[in-house]
Parts: sequence; C-alpha cells; structure tokens
Amino acid sequence: MAAAILAHLARTGGYAVEASSAGTFPAPGAEMAGLARKCLAQAGIETGPHRATPLTAGLLEKFDHIVAMEPDHIERIRILAPKIRIPLTLLGTYGFPPADRIEDP
Repeated sequence: MAAAILAHLARTGGYAVEASSAGTFPAPGAEMAGLARKCLAQAGIETGPHRATPLTAGLLEKFDHIVAMEPDHIERIRILAPKIRIPLTLLGTYGFPPADRIEDP
C-alpha cells in the first residue's frame, strides 16, 4: 500500500519518484490483500499487478529513503539492518493532518 500511495502522491504532485514495495512480514509472492486493494481503489489509487516481497537487509541497501506505514515497521527495519544510515519516515507524516501510523487493512 505504501508504495502505491507514494507513487500516486508523487504523480499527482509532479514529482519523479521510484517507489518499491517490500513487507516486514509478507507471504512471498502473495497478491495484495483484497481489502488493501479495495481501500486504494476507493481513494482512486491504481495498484497494478503486485506480489509480496519480503524485506531483507540486502534490499534495504538499494534505497535512498524508506517510508513505512507504522512505527512497528520502522522497528523491524532497524532490527534487520541496525547499521542503516538512510532516512526512515512514516508515510502518515506526509498526511493532512499528519498521522503517526496508517493501519494495515
């Protein structure tokens, strides 16, 4: 969800952003949860094809910035890659009004 939301916000705001998605506890290869897809569709956000990808320390090294949905996700990232030195932020901080978490549907 976070990658789809970020890509949508970037497109509508005129920003060039490459968004990738990886989960802290996904079932590898699983489709996006139906409720998540429905929530995004109701907000006018297209998801396209999506398969779950597990978040790994190696994958984290490829990013310039990581945006997570919930504080628990940030904690999991810090456990996976304790020496990570790139920005970690919550997607909700970009909201109107800002939120400290976006619940996973």
